Parts: sequence; C-alpha cells; structure tokens
Amino acid sequence: MPVDKSAESMMRPRTGIAVAASVFLTPLAWNNRPFWRHVLSVPGGVGLESLAELGRHGLLPLLAAGLWALAAVGAGSRVLRLIGSGGEGFGDECLGEDGPLRLPVAFALGAGASGLAVFALGLAGLLRPAPLLGLSLLFCAWAVPGLARLRSRRVPGDSSWTLPPAGWALTGILALAAWHTLILALAPATEWDVLLYHLAIPKLYLRLGRIQEIPWLLYSHWPHLMETLYALPLALGDDGAAALMHGTISGVLAVSVYRAGRAELGGLAMGRQVPEGAGRSPLAGGGCVGLTAAALVAAQPAFLRVAGAAHGDGAFALFHFLGSWALWRWASASGPADGGSRRRGRRMLAIAGLLAGLAASTKLAAASLLAASAFVVWLAENRRGTRSPWKAAAFYALCGLGVVLPWYAKTLVGTGNPFWPVFSKALGGRWGAESFESLYLRSSQWPWPLEAGRLLRWGPQYLLAPLAGLWLLAAMRGARTPSFLKFLLMPLIVYLPLIARYEDAWRYLLPFYPALALVSAWAAEALARPRAVGDPLARRPAPGGWGWPRSCAAGLVGIGLLPALLATQNNELFAVAGARSRLEPGRDSREVYLERTLDHYRAFRKLARVLPSSARVLFVREARGYYFEGDYQWGDPLNQGLIPYARLSGPDALDLRLRELGVTHVLVNEVLARDPAAARSYDPRVMELIRGFLERRTRLVFQDGPIAVYAL
Repeated sequence: MPVDKSAESMMRPRTGIAVAASVFLTPLAWNNRPFWRHVLSVPGGVGLESLAELGRHGLLPLLAAGLWALAAVGAGSRVLRLIGSGGEGFGDECLGEDGPLRLPVAFALGAGASGLAVFALGLAGLLRPAPLLGLSLLFCAWAVPGLARLRSRRVPGDSSWTLPPAGWALTGILALAAWHTLILALAPATEWDVLLYHLAIPKLYLRLGRIQEIPWLLYSHWPHLMETLYALPLALGDDGAAALMHGTISGVLAVSVYRAGRAELGGLAMGRQVPEGAGRSPLAGGGCVGLTAAALVAAQPAFLRVAGAAHGDGAFALFHFLGSWALWRWASASGPADGGSRRRGRRMLAIAGLLAGLAASTKLAAASLLAASAFVVWLAENRRGTRSPWKAAAFYALCGLGVVLPWYAKTLVGTGNPFWPVFSKALGGRWGAESFESLYLRSSQWPWPLEAGRLLRWGPQYLLAPLAGLWLLAAMRGARTPSFLKFLLMPLIVYLPLIARYEDAWRYLLPFYPALALVSAWAAEALARPRAVGDPLARRPAPGGWGWPRSCAAGLVGIGLLPALLATQNNELFAVAGARSRLEPGRDSREVYLERTLDHYRAFRKLARVLPSSARVLFVREARGYYFEGDYQWGDPLNQGLIPYARLSGPDALDLRLRELGVTHVLVNEVLARDPAAARSYDPRVMELIRGFLERRTRLVFQDGPIAVYAL
C-alpha cells in the first residue's frame, strides 16, 4: 500500500485554529483602531445601555433571519422530495441525501418560495402585518417536516480539520468576510441602492397594502423577488433582518462555491486526476480547491459591499450558480437512456430550470441567462444524439418561465409592456416610456472619457488580475481547463455583451464570480502541486520546496484576497455596539451614525414633524426615499415619464402638471445638484425649467443643510 505523505504538510487543528485566528483578528484590530481606542479610552462609551441596544438591534434581527433560513431549508427540502418522489430520486450523488448540492439547493428553493409566497399575498391585496405573520407561521409549519428529515453525515475521507497552513489562513479570510457582512447588516441601512429601491419598494408596498405598479419608480416594474421578500421583516419594523437575510444568502453562495470546488475539482491537478500518494497542495490542501475559490469570492469588493446590505445581487448570484451546477450534473450524466434514467434526468433538469427562473425573478437581465442556458441544454441533447433535442430545452425553459412569468404578467397588466420601459418602441407602454428609454439606458453607460476611479470602482482588478496570471501560468505548464469550468462560463458569451457597456458591469457580473474564482483556484492548485513522477509533462522528478510556480500562485491568490484584509467596519461598529459619542453622549448611536453618514437623514426626520400628512413631495436631485415618512415621488427625468419635461413649455406648464399629479411640495438636495455625475440625469434645460418654476410658483418653507423644501 502506498504511503500517503500528505500528512507532512498538514497542520494540527489547535495550531491551525491559531493561524486562522491571527489572520482574522489582526486586520479586525488594526483596521478598526478608532473604535477600539474609543471603547478603551472613553468612560461609559460602551455600557449596559449599549448592550441593551445591541440586543434590540442585533439579537432580534439575527433570530428572525435565522428562523427564516431554517424554514427556507426545510421548505426547500420538501420541494426536492416532491420533485424527486417515486423512489428514484435524481440519479445523481451530488443531489442525494448527503450530496454537496443538496442543502444549498434546498435553501435556495425555500428562499425563492418564501419570496413568491409574499408576492402572491401582495397581488391579493393582503400585504399587511397580520396576513404576513400568518403566512410566516404557515411557511414555518410546512417547513418543519423537511427539517426533521435532514440528515448530516460525515463524508468519508473528509479532512475539514486537517488543512495545510495556507488552508487555515483561507479560513481566517472567510471569517473576516463573514464578520464584515454581519456588522454591515446589523448597522443601519445607508447603501445608495438599498435606500433608492431595495428597501423603498417593500416599504411603499406595505403603505399601499398591496403590490401594484408605481409609475414613477422604474425598478418596481422589473422582477424584484428579494425586494418583495423584504416586506416580511419591514412589516415588523426591522430592516436589519432584511440585510441579514441577504447576508445569509451570500454566505450560502460562498459555501456552495466551496462545495462545488471540492466535489468537481478536488481531485484535479494539471487537468488530470491526481494519482494516489502524489501529495497535497501546500496552497489549499488537496481536495480543497473550493476553499481557495470561496475565499476569493468572499474577498471581492463588490461581494463585501452588497453581502451585508438588503440587496438582490447575492440572490441572483446564488440562484444562477446553483442552477448552472445542477445543469452541469444533468449534462455530464452518462449511462443507458432507459425510462428511469430519463425520468431522473428530467427531475434534475427541472431543478436547474426552477433555479434559473428564480434568478430571472431577481434581475431583468437574468432572462438572457435563462435563454442562453436553454440553448446549452439543446446543445447537450444534440451531442447525445437525441432525436428531438428541443424537447429538453423547452422543458427547461418552461420550468424557468413558470417562475418568472408572473412578474412579467404583473408589469404587462400594469404598464402595457412586460419589460417596461425597455423595448418601448416595439412593445409600447404607459407613462411615457418611449420618451425616456434611450436617455435612461445611455445614462447608465460608461462616461467618456473614462476615469480610473469609475473603471475600478467595484474592484475588478482583484479578481481579474489573479485570474489572468494564474490561468496563463497554468496553461504554460500544460494544464487543461476542466470541462466543468468551461460549462459554467458558457452563458457569459451571451451575458457579457449585454452588460459590458454599463458603468456597474463588474457588479452585474457577480453571478459569474464563482466560476471565475474556481478557475483561479484550479489554476493555483495546478501550479502549487509538484509535478508527479511519470507525468508526461515532467522532464525531471518532482522537486521539493516551493519553487517559482508555487510562489507565483500564492502571490496572485494573495492579491485576490487583499480587499478582505483591508476592509474596515469602524464606523458601523459604533452604531452596532451602541457606543456613545464623545461629543453627544446622550444621543442614540444609530441616529448619530445615520446623520453623519447620510446628508439627508436629519432633514427627513424633521420633515416628518413639519409636513402635513396630506403632503405629496416631488424629489428633485434626490431619490433615496426609504427614510422619508410620507408620500413622495421622483422627479428624475431619466427614471419616469409622468412629468414630460421635454414637452413642457415653461414653469407654468410644469406647475400645472405637478398639480395634476397631486404634488404639494418640492424637495431639492443642493449637494447632489453640484455632483457632476448627477448632471447626466438633469440636463441644463430641465434644471432651468425647474429653477424657474421654484422661483415663480413656489415658496421656501424648510431648509436643513443641503435639503430645501418648497411649497406650491
């Protein structure tokens, strides 16, 4: 029997935990020095009142998000059992009772089902606290049997506690990303898009008591599964739980990447199966390619920014990645095409289609991925020599469309165009869609000339540079890219041209971060492994020591992990821990944090006491309405067509139109009015029209910092 020499590079659990703890604690202490200094130097900075505040704004959201996550797993498990019923299952070990794909898919299906249930409740006009509470109880009750059937078995050969030093260091990086996500989720919401629509949409729905079209809010016309789901915690007045729900989804994404790397790439090096006894990689430890990939995904600036917010991008990425993985398991299945295998194949294809439909229910652009994947299904069936390959592709597409079509139907009934305002010239649409569609699409594209700050805003260099370097070096060494990775990247051929021209393209690529990170991790593994004796590419016996390939692999992976090491949670820690301000010790720490972070928050709180309850406020140079307690609408000419600025002859015509819409006040953010980026939304003619209207037809009734409010 050959002797396994891999233990020589392994680290004992106690020492490994110390390595992971040092990687975790050192940046945590260094990057948040002002907070720790405040805690240690200011008497009473963190006391019993702070602990009570931490329990109220921390423990309760954690409990709510945890219960939802458990219910999602249980409900998804029951869905899987229903689809795989009949005693035949799915015919794939990855989706078996103990398979690596089982729990992530169960969670994803359960999370999607909970959002769709809230969507149905909202369409029925029952989006109120009592019906939402009843729905939550029914969902939890239905999920309990699924949780009771869950079994956890240790996979034979699992070496979770026997990692090399670099493996433990990667564990520390993942802990850092989890900590960052947790603190940002527990802090008050301040992220721009979250205040713009991710939390604003469910808040407006709750005020209306139903889901209906909001003519002036562009994003409410597109599929928004996560925003609908956030109505559950918002009905209880807790936006922290909404952020934690998205944080949980993002965490499951990282776990899924780890499991995919371990299951599909764990035994590969140089594109070949690693021979027994050949040793483990000092970079990430044998079958733990997934650990490197998971750490790379979790360390990216875009992931760190959105994971701890009540966003939708993490859900889009999870649904798409799991759907692609399930589709790969279907496409790579081999064996005789008897009746049982065809039924099991259809079940796996149904799971992939449902996940693709959930992805399309979170983002409008995800519909292109559903279409691209359906074409991949046709290609796979055609290669198998199936007589009618279109049947499998149609079945897959129908499973996905069955999930997403209700969203398009809602928008079609409300606006006359299922993709409003896109394709308005062909499909039409209400509320002046055709008048601003092209302007809106151009406003989201890259400005010219390109600025380095905008180009690197989402940190693409931290994933693309290691990816390019590692893949090129691995290719030079003779490695062949595994088919699994090529399969994951195939839909990118369709998706990339659609989003490449937009300024937030790198954030839109989040669904492909797992595939890109897995390519980097596989290439790093191929470089870090010594060439085995007998390898046809080896010219001499495998050398000892690190050598330049391993050093390059470690350095390039280190570049990709750098954002997690540099991330700070300093300001958020003051709010989460309830630390009292040195200058204002009697004030609530969360209020202080919001006022110092958001230029409009203090004014919005005052306006809640100043404006009459019947007021309807038009937002000019401002759109972040989540913290505004009252009726409002956007005046942005690139996001709505209710106010046809181009057809208005002057201030009097604008005054007449606003009165027709029931507007009583106009709110202007003077700081954003001076922002050069905002000039793309309000052109000089529109601003001249608005200024003339404000001077001739309104009077100033409120001023606080940059926020000015005028009464008609």
